[in-house]
Amino acid sequence: APLLDFSILKDRSFICYALFGLFATLGFFAPSLYIIPMGISLGIEQERAAFLLSTMAIAEVFGRIGAGCVLSREPIRKIYIELICVVLLMVSLFAFTFAAEFWGLMSCSIFFGFMVGTVGGTHIPLLAEDDVVGIERMSSAAGVYVFIQSIAGLAGPPLAGLLVDQSKIYSRAFYSCAAGMAVAAVCLALVRPCKTGLCQGHPAGEGQAESPRGKALQDIPEDFLEMDLGKNEHKGHVKTEP
Repeated sequence: APLLDFSILKDRSFICYALFGLFATLGFFAPSLYIIPMGISLGIEQERAAFLLSTMAIAEVFGRIGAGCVLSREPIRKIYIELICVVLLMVSLFAFTFAAEFWGLMSCSIFFGFMVGTVGGTHIPLLAEDDVVGIERMSSAAGVYVFIQSIAGLAGPPLAGLLVDQSKIYSRAFYSCAAGMAVAAVCLALVRPCKTGLCQGHPAGEGQAESPRGKALQDIPEDFLEMDLGKNEHKGHVKTEP
């Protein structure tokens, strides 16, 4: 299968998952870009503020390992675990705006780093799940998914920087990333309903028009049908005789 096959965009579940990746990527950049300036603005020394970023990176490693251990268990609906991680990631972004001292930022950094590791290490492999596109279309879906995700990767940091430059308030960048993560959670929650057909409408009139006829056929006794078939066969023999 080609690595960039846009026919995959006809799949509604993949569209929802691609939108999830698009908006989730918007929430990955603010902490790593602004945690040090935010800490300095709160009166934290530059060396200690830089330590926050290092702690975040270490926590991300453990998040990737933890996600791998959880998602490798069977049976488990992996897309629901991913949804829980995305919601917790959104909470961690909101939590940054309430931190007012070093240990508050440290707790938020550890929490965010761990959760971003769980999401960042699993969102592409989940394309192979049957709830999204399946292993057969994994190669083409991954190409289109990464292409769509890269749009947010290019636009995310400049948009966050624009908010900070205009307002001089670092928390607004975290709010915008949390809002993007909330939209991503909604899109991810719609993936399985679209796959199972719950999001597809069915014409009600067609089912109602056929239901009385189907019910009438079910109410006819079997012996009556056999007698009717016997009469038709007898008529056929009479017509064929000279």
